[in-house]
Amino acid sequence: MQTEEEIAAESALRENLKRKGTNSYYYAHGHGANGPEWDGKEQPRLLATAPIAAQEAEVKRTRVIESYSWMDGKKSVKILVDYENAGDVDDECLELDWTPTSVSFRMTVEGSEYILYIAPLHGVIDNGTVKKKDNKFIITLRKKSGSPW
Repeated sequence: MQTEEEIAAESALRENLKRKGTNSYYYAHGHGANGPEWDGKEQPRLLATAPIAAQEAEVKRTRVIESYSWMDGKKSVKILVDYENAGDVDDECLELDWTPTSVSFRMTVEGSEYILYIAPLHGVIDNGTVKKKDNKFIITLRKKSGSPW
């Protein structure tokens, strides 16, 4: 153990860290620099290289579907999303998620992801489906009650 004279000889920061440990006010400043040695040059230099995985290199562009139409029926609500050549889109590229008060439709086509998210819905739904037509998608939401929205 150090004597009081040795502790007083150290800086206030080191002395506080030794006495109080992790409860020290200066705890965050107690670690040393762990970067590379400075070579005396001001120019930036490359510190390390790592290969980029093929998946990380593929960038998806996300677009929000802002234009859609709405049809309110007695037992269901239909959301119509216009998209050219919608009938040619693979079923694996379409995703419909719904909760009793929200709906989310995602479509991944040609490196872009299109998203339609509506929450909260005016009423409660108990099912959701999506169908493809030639130039549009039809999202059908079955109402829990038969009242109009």
